[in-house]
Amino acid sequence: MAENEERLVKLDLPADREILRAFHRMYDKEYGFEREKEDEKAFLDYLEKHQDIYHCLVFLREGKPLGYARGYDRLSTSSCDTVFMLDIIYVSPGHRGQGVGKKMIGALVDYARDLGAARIDLLADVGNDVAQNLYKRFGFKGRTRYQLHRFLKDQPDLRRYFEEKVAQEAALEQRTPESNVPVTREFRTDVEEEEEP
Repeated sequence: MAENEERLVKLDLPADREILRAFHRMYDKEYGFEREKEDEKAFLDYLEKHQDIYHCLVFLREGKPLGYARGYDRLSTSSCDTVFMLDIIYVSPGHRGQGVGKKMIGALVDYARDLGAARIDLLADVGNDVAQNLYKRFGFKGRTRYQLHRFLKDQPDLRRYFEEKVAQEAALEQRTPESNVPVTREFRTDVEEEEEP
């Protein structure tokens, strides 16, 4: 790898399982999630088994992982096109504020386009202006929609997390009637691409 080379690569499971585990543990620790070892193993097993639709990706600089992203393929019922659903993007705490997130988004757009996706969908928390503004700089557009959930098994950490987010969003809705949550980016081949930052 050339000096200062940066790239996004898909993890090869099971060979890269420890890298995947390390990123998920960092994420869980930062957001207060606790997983039983059996649950963690089942989760990693699931991602490994379904690598054909789940894309576990790391952003590397000189071979060192700086960030992690996970997305999956889904079919749009409205357009019958493949959509890349960006499920998570996570920059290691020691590499934040260095433009890594910006570079990852650019690389993810290229990755999804190379897969043949017609669109990228993602969710951003209401009030997460940093993420929303980053996505907008890459051409993502917002629309107001609700994310609904129903727990089918007891997950106290996740339940608490969602309850806190719902309360935060309710407080924000009182101040901001319209959501600017960016959720999609269309790939158009009939127009010239705007130059990305």
